[in-house]
Amino acid sequence: MVAGFVCSRFSLGIIAFVTTIAVTFLLFVLSLNIGIITSIATFLIIMSLPAIYETSYETYIHDNVESRIRASCLSFANLINSIIIGISYTVFGGLLETYGFSVTLIIVAAFCLAGLLGISATLLLGGQKSHLKKQEA
Repeated sequence: MVAGFVCSRFSLGIIAFVTTIAVTFLLFVLSLNIGIITSIATFLIIMSLPAIYETSYETYIHDNVESRIRASCLSFANLINSIIIGISYTVFGGLLETYGFSVTLIIVAAFCLAGLLGISATLLLGGQKSHLKKQEA
C-alpha cells in the first residue's frame, strides 16, 4: 500500500539507496539479539522493504520501456531476481552453519553496504551523464 505512494514521490535511485541503507542498518540491529519483540518488528520491516523496491523498479520499467518489449524486460528482471534469491539462500545457509546467526547477519549487512557503494556509484555516474547532456544542449 505504501509502495505506490513512495514510487510516485521518489526516483528509483533514491528508493534503492534508502531501502539498502535501511536493510543494512536493520540487519545490524537484528544481529544484536536485543529482544524478541524488537527482533520480530525488525524482521517484518526488513521483509517489507523489498516490496517497495520491486514496485519502484517495475514502475520504472513500465514508464521507460516500449510496450512491445516490456513483458520480456519484466520477465528477465524477475528471472535474475529469482536466481539471486536462490543463490543467496544457499550462501546464507552455509554462512549460518559456519558462523552462526549474529555473525552471518553482520556479513550480509556488509554485502548490503557494498551494494550501497555500487548504487551510489551508479547514481553519481547517471547524474554526471544527465549533466553532460544538459551542457551539450
